[in-house]
Amino acid sequence: MNQTPSNRSRIRRVPTASGATASSSVASASTRKSGGKKQVPDIQQSRLADKPQEYEYLLRRVPVGATSTVELEGARAKRRTLVAAAAVRSQGKARGRSASSRRGPYPLILGLLGAFVVLGLVLVVFLLASKGKLPALAFGGATPTQEVAPTQPVEAVGSNVTVAPTVKSQPPTVDLNATPVSLFGPSSPGVNKGQLNLPRGIAQDANGNFFVADAQNLRIEKFDGTGKFVTMFGSKGDRDGQFNPISDEGVGTGPGGLAVDKAGNVYVADTWNHRVQKFDNNGKFLAKWGGYINLTDADAATNPTKDQMFWGPRGVATGPDGNIYVTDTGNKRVLIFDASGKPVRKIESGMSPTQKGPEYPFSKPGELNEPIGIAVDAGGNVYVADTDNHRIQKFDKDGKPAAQWPVPEGMWAPGPYLEPFLAVDSAGNVYATAPTGHTVLKFDPTGKLLGQKNKQGDVTLRTPTGIMVTADGTAYVVDTDANAIINLGKIP
Repeated sequence: MNQTPSNRSRIRRVPTASGATASSSVASASTRKSGGKKQVPDIQQSRLADKPQEYEYLLRRVPVGATSTVELEGARAKRRTLVAAAAVRSQGKARGRSASSRRGPYPLILGLLGAFVVLGLVLVVFLLASKGKLPALAFGGATPTQEVAPTQPVEAVGSNVTVAPTVKSQPPTVDLNATPVSLFGPSSPGVNKGQLNLPRGIAQDANGNFFVADAQNLRIEKFDGTGKFVTMFGSKGDRDGQFNPISDEGVGTGPGGLAVDKAGNVYVADTWNHRVQKFDNNGKFLAKWGGYINLTDADAATNPTKDQMFWGPRGVATGPDGNIYVTDTGNKRVLIFDASGKPVRKIESGMSPTQKGPEYPFSKPGELNEPIGIAVDAGGNVYVADTDNHRIQKFDKDGKPAAQWPVPEGMWAPGPYLEPFLAVDSAGNVYATAPTGHTVLKFDPTGKLLGQKNKQGDVTLRTPTGIMVTADGTAYVVDTDANAIINLGKIP
């Protein structure tokens, strides 16, 4: 399966695989900022040495002004240093073995006797446990239904993901007898019916049912209009109906954006399987299309299916024409398909082997740099969250640039789960989540900022990502860090 992707140490709270938070010291060897620039994460520290697609993705996220070659050579130099250090440690171990060999056979004999004693004790314990004379044991410090939280997760700056060390978590077990949790009720991160763990996308069908991308749990959950749990579908993998994270250590990087067509079919951005999946209203798998492609590769231009392939797609929307609009984030473009997945047209930035970042900024009108959220209004106009350009771009129904406007400073700053999504209401107003601004912005169709809102009652947004807006202007927002869906009401 293909998988893609501050000058001081600081302590911060970063989500772990279990949905809790853990304190970690983020040192300059893993991820750091220097002189206001994001640096390329060390390939050993980010565990991407054998995953060139993911490593390339991190490299390409260096901001304009950085020198790609210098960054890459720096990472390579660091890797050589680590290899050299490992060699020194290996030599030290060899010297230790040589010294121990001069001590004679007695330490070896004593060691073997000790090992036999330990094995005998373990055998006795298991025999007692099997006869019910001891409680069940869960070696490794966790029961089979718990997750082993990775220690010291580190933020992969510029990749929009949190990459943890290679401490694998045991697959969580769903308690099918547990009482389902309401979508709008109090909840803690979990795996049971109705529970969410680092959710991202949200959509609603014509009957008022909600669909939520439960990213860390690698599934989609369905709730009725009152928030009552209905069903869930999906699991980890790359087969039909399955979803994958960016890597086993990528926290909260499962399925992304969602959309529902007039017939009630559900379309999901299966981000790190580099595809879109289509399900019926009850979660039955219907179709898929996609596959990994990097438009800067030399052979990409001659690939006959290049306009049906992706690099980490994030946002999905349906249009009044019945077509499906997808942000092909890594390739800096929008691809439009019919409901069966057949390519219709595209909005592209001209990314190619000779035009790529960071040397080329992709900042002209109509060009996209890390497009995430997408929405289509009743007239067929397309709105795109042009994330790295800190702006929203508007294209007409033929894909021609129509307008652009900036988002307020700090609203789309670098950070984990920097995935601003968009929605439009029946009047054509545009809503944008601001993950690092902890609020939702509302613009008119020309880009005038009408207002913003960050709380409803005693609930304040922490990391808003996915969003949908009903016909009457009520906004429902995914709060990723809070593992919750917030009815934000109307934004003035």
